[in-house]
Amino acid sequence: MPHPEIRTGPVVAIDRGITHLLADSDGELVANPQRLEQSLKKLRRAQRVVARRKKGSRRRERAKIRVAKIHRKIRRQRTHVLHELSSRYAKSHGVVVLENLNIAGMVKGTRPPYRGRRMGHLLHDAPLQAGGHGGQLVEVPAHYSSQTCPACDVVDAASRDGERFCCVACGHTAHADLNAAIVLLSRRNGGGAGRGGFPDVRGPAKRQRSGLQSG
Repeated sequence: MPHPEIRTGPVVAIDRGITHLLADSDGELVANPQRLEQSLKKLRRAQRVVARRKKGSRRRERAKIRVAKIHRKIRRQRTHVLHELSSRYAKSHGVVVLENLNIAGMVKGTRPPYRGRRMGHLLHDAPLQAGGHGGQLVEVPAHYSSQTCPACDVVDAASRDGERFCCVACGHTAHADLNAAIVLLSRRNGGGAGRGGFPDVRGPAKRQRSGLQSG
């Protein structure tokens, strides 16, 4: 088959999340199906059955097969969602910008619970693969993207409040995940004069203490 024609646009940046599977710079939010989360109760029950069965017995082997089938179903559900999304973005956009995340380190470093869930499971449940239809996949640094204001470049953890982003400096407001996607897009475009062509990441803005100072 002939090589597909190289496309340079349109460009979209994607922020991968937990509550939402992804948010893109075009303003779209895709809910996280959380297939693993939905199957955890059934999976734990099946694993407890395996633990109760006598080692080497046929009943234990049958119980282990049931556990394997649950894992296989989760894997197939994930793959189906990923193929749908990657195909859609590969066909509709010439350049897909992703944040360069250390997923393995994030999963290892998480501690339960996260809003009643184990964050590591949700991170594993929200990967994104990109296909190629003559397009390009570009990775940009992910640091502080959820705390950065695309309007004034101020970085402050106080600007992020759950799913809401409100810049403490200029008052810019947006959905936090959509805001991060726009920041990633600006980094791909080389905005700012920071190291490596990316905007400078300034430390969190200091807050003045209320009340009169003694002196």
